[in-house]
Amino acid sequence: SAEVFGKMDHLIFKKLWAWAKRCHPNKNRHWVASKYWLLKTRGWIFGIEGKITLHTMSDIPIRRHVTVQKQRSPYDGDAIYWSTRMGRHPEMPKSFAALLKWQNGNCPICGLFFKPGDKLTIRRPRGRIVGQKEKAILIHEHCQMLSEMEYA
Repeated sequence: SAEVFGKMDHLIFKKLWAWAKRCHPNKNRHWVASKYWLLKTRGWIFGIEGKITLHTMSDIPIRRHVTVQKQRSPYDGDAIYWSTRMGRHPEMPKSFAALLKWQNGNCPICGLFFKPGDKLTIRRPRGRIVGQKEKAILIHEHCQMLSEMEYA
């Protein structure tokens, strides 16, 4: 994608250059470049200093796509998988889905992955220590006793 973004930057530059030359047919290329590009401060960036600039496509961070596991579908009823992957699912409460994504589908108490059919519960910290911020966690119901000992 970096190569494609570089090509797109070049094509956008060519279109902008043709437009700028067409708008000012009686001016030379140095004048056109200094009027529309920030050559003295930032190089060949199209824009007006201090007001607005055109971002380049190559500045866009590359995000790798994680492929969907074989035989998976949003309609297969596996709300655990889709909530862990996307952070939302129509069959899962929003708070559960957000915690599943944040925890990468793991129970922090036992370390096991959540599976379809597991009973889940949200464990919120009871007493907060001044200056510390603890977040609620999603755990298996059978891990409830272990978490009560830990949070006590």
